[in-house]
This record gives sequence, C-alpha cells and structure tokens, in this order.
Amino acid sequence: MGTIAVFRAGTRRALDGQEYTLTPDDCAGVAAQSTEKTVGDPNRHFSVVADAGPLIALARIGRHDLLARLYGSVVVPTAVMEELQLDSGRPGARALGVALTAGWLEVMAAPTDTFGLKRLLNPGEAEAILLAEKIACRVLLIDERRGRVIARRQGIPVVGIGGFLITAKRRGVIESVTTELEHLTENGYRLAPVLVKEIRRLAGE
Repeated sequence: MGTIAVFRAGTRRALDGQEYTLTPDDCAGVAAQSTEKTVGDPNRHFSVVADAGPLIALARIGRHDLLARLYGSVVVPTAVMEELQLDSGRPGARALGVALTAGWLEVMAAPTDTFGLKRLLNPGEAEAILLAEKIACRVLLIDERRGRVIARRQGIPVVGIGGFLITAKRRGVIESVTTELEHLTENGYRLAPVLVKEIRRLAGE
C-alpha cells in the first residue's frame, strides 16, 4: 500500500448503526464492478469486501440477499463483523447471522494497519480498505465518503449503496431503485435529495 493522505472532508457514519448520511459520489464506481478477480484459494472468488453500513442497511430492508445473488460471496474483516453485532437483536442482525451460517458472508482477518488508517477512519472502515487491497477484490462496498476517497487513491474499486442498487436493476435483480431507496429512508438510511435525484437519473427512473 502506498502513502495514505489525510482527508478532512466527509460525513462520518454513525457507529450505533441507526442512520447513515451519504453524498453524491456514492454513485461513483458502478462501472468498477465489471471485472472479477480471483483471490486467496484459486478455487474461490471474493467478489466484494463490505463495510458495516451497507450490510446493515440492506439487511434492515430484507435486501441483503441481493449481494449473494449478484456476487456469490461477500467477505468482511473482523472489525466489521464486530460492528454488525449479530447477537444484538437489532434490525437486520439476525438476517446477517443467517447469511454467515449459510456461508456467503465470510470473515477474514485484515492485514496489520501499518499506515495508520485507524487514525483516520473507524476500525471497520480501515480494515475493509486494508482487506480489499490485500485480496484484490472486485469492489469495496462502503458508504463513508472519506473511506471511499482513500480507497480510490489506493486504486481500489469502490461503490456505495446507490451504485449497488443501480447495478442490481441493470442486471434484472430488482425492478425499481426508487422503491428500494424509499425503504432505506424509512429504515433510517439518510440520503440527501440531490443524491436520490442522481441515483434515480442513473437508474432511468
């Protein structure tokens, strides 16, 4: 990994999992999902590394299964698994626990943080970036702006939840991005109106 720059701008994600604020660059990276890379065991394909925010949000609206349908498997670092709080009883926690048992949601240790990412980001976001680079994943699913900026600077393809939903529609897995965005909003996932407008435009809605 190269030199990590410090970025002051960006909206932090609430650590209690109750709400998330996204910015317009959430849509960036949709096209970055076009090339799958083989990582680790040559018989395995870790298409996606995910941060906690998108996983929690999708699980809350019962759409976490879209990840398995589009990518086959999702891998998270240890810190993200801890943030998911699968035994908490919070909305979405049980569904993610089922995904873990089913095997398409997997846990992998991230490399040592020798570049001090955890001074810039929360542990889950930092480990997700470190792990994404280690295994050369197809895409990093992350909704925190500063994390996306740092990941892109390191050459990691990134996508936010808006871009993910656009991809799901383009592949015929969902019919309406707008409907999913409304469900996310109803469940505490805050999106700026300008972002919603841009996502809908890119989705052809």
